[in-house]
Amino acid sequence: MTTIKRGLRVVRGPDWKWADQDKGEGHVGTVVKISGQEGTNLPENHVSVMWDTGGKKRYKTGHENTFDLYVFDNAQCGVFHRSPCHECNSEIIKGIRWKCSVCPDINLCTRCYMNDGHDTSHSFIRLDSCRSSGQSLPARSESLDEKCQAQGTFKNATVCRTQDMNKGSNDGEKVEEGTILDVGDLLLTFRSKVIVQWSNKKVFDYPMGHDGEVNVTCITPTLWGLYYRNHLPVLGKMIMDRETPDLTILSVAGCFQGYNCQSFKEIDRHLSCIEHQLFSKEESNGPGMPSFIGYRVVRGPGWNWGDQDFGEGHLGTVIKSFCNTETQELDAVLVIWDHGMGNMYRVGDGGTLGLCVFDTAQNGVKHSAVRCSECKARPIHGIRWKCVLCKDFDLCSRCYGDDKHDVSHEFWRIETRVAKPVKVGKRSETQKVQAKGILPGATVRRGVHWQWGEVDGGDGALGVVTDVKNWTSDDGRDSGRSRIDVAWDSTGRTNACRLGHTGRVELKFIRAAPGGFYFKGHLPILGKSKEQCPALEIEDKVKCLDDAETVKKILRENYLWSDDIEKYITRIGIVESILDEVEVKVTYDEDITLTLHPAVLIKVC
Repeated sequence: MTTIKRGLRVVRGPDWKWADQDKGEGHVGTVVKISGQEGTNLPENHVSVMWDTGGKKRYKTGHENTFDLYVFDNAQCGVFHRSPCHECNSEIIKGIRWKCSVCPDINLCTRCYMNDGHDTSHSFIRLDSCRSSGQSLPARSESLDEKCQAQGTFKNATVCRTQDMNKGSNDGEKVEEGTILDVGDLLLTFRSKVIVQWSNKKVFDYPMGHDGEVNVTCITPTLWGLYYRNHLPVLGKMIMDRETPDLTILSVAGCFQGYNCQSFKEIDRHLSCIEHQLFSKEESNGPGMPSFIGYRVVRGPGWNWGDQDFGEGHLGTVIKSFCNTETQELDAVLVIWDHGMGNMYRVGDGGTLGLCVFDTAQNGVKHSAVRCSECKARPIHGIRWKCVLCKDFDLCSRCYGDDKHDVSHEFWRIETRVAKPVKVGKRSETQKVQAKGILPGATVRRGVHWQWGEVDGGDGALGVVTDVKNWTSDDGRDSGRSRIDVAWDSTGRTNACRLGHTGRVELKFIRAAPGGFYFKGHLPILGKSKEQCPALEIEDKVKCLDDAETVKKILRENYLWSDDIEKYITRIGIVESILDEVEVKVTYDEDITLTLHPAVLIKVC
């Protein structure tokens, strides 16, 4: 038996015998509780439904072979399909997908299917999720007597708060009525919130189906349009998800087990969310577990989740990181891709190498004392690239990707001030990929963390990215390349939005823009354990590692070895200066100063 989700929008079904508990055929409700859910006492194969017009009742979903409800919409559970609607041209289909059985590549969203889009004499296949095997349906022209009028908390409906909301409202003061201005998406679910303007003119968003939450009750419902009753899935019979993780039912890709929208809030019982302190002093990544919040990522060498990211080179942003409650080791991250959708991915040493780090600047990482030898930018924000052959030659990520300097030279990749440098291959021998996403020239609209009111002209308004800059905060939590300047079409205004700063994603693209290039094999794998250089300070007493051969090997690899160093390997010296992540000057008793790599040094008490 397939799992039923909280948040599903439903109407009376084939075995309905409950008179007008729903206020009449076509009135829509929301599944708020399901049998087997912790904290509920519902019998097996039952759900509790909150009707838009008020009233909560329980109904059968297969108990005694009785099915009381149809599923009107499952977009509120995060279901979507990476197929455009042939009629309204939406780039993805949210909720149920309707595929023509006669014409190749003709797909409709629920609204267009029910509005008789395409040829009504053609039969269709209903796909309840992207993993659904599909249900064949008769032609709509043969089902005209099955059409019903849907109505409920849709745009322009008059509403009041639910009884629970009246106990602790967030709309400022007690008001009696409001009007739904629009229905929108909430985080990773669709058509799952309503935007209400109350009689006091204040406007607030409220969940309407997201994780089964319902915060408003309909006073005067809005007519949605007609629907073909018997073409809808029967609640309790429909194929909605499988045991394997599935992006359309919000899942943890590659993590311990699949999680869907219903169980998303229960993840904290398995993973303890660690929202690390993002900014400490100049660099964000100090000792201990690194924070990845704000990191910009791309698919890695172990990617196996199709086009969840929209394709090779498309960018996403880490908005949360999670660790295992038993081991306290980093296990997963939540990524919002620039196209607006997101998922969780397993990282760390047990991960699948699914993600690469494209940019760390949005996390506040910078190399304050280092200048890019090509573009002269100082400091270098994000990853630093240091030439192995040429002394004091550094590049920022943009110049490195643009083939500045000699591409036949090897480089050190230095992710943070305390990260141990990693030698990468020659760019001339490595695959090059173009980055795509929310970059100058991209067409964008509001994202999941939007908080700039109506500066864009309203939900759905479009704008064009004009620039990418560093974000400067009054509290000192600055970050690089995390400010996106957007010129909005409808208002003519330009405002700055955040993309990565403190994990905020305030935009999503409608049309991506191409950006600079990166060398896929040279990027770090997100979450893989890395050695860190000793946190040395000036005047620290240090000595070299006991293994002389290891010392020689590291210094030779860094072009720092000379035969004169050998007699000082066992001696104690004093740190005179720290040049950068790969060079430290150490003074010995004879006033001899050697330049050594920090990886060969250990502190002496």
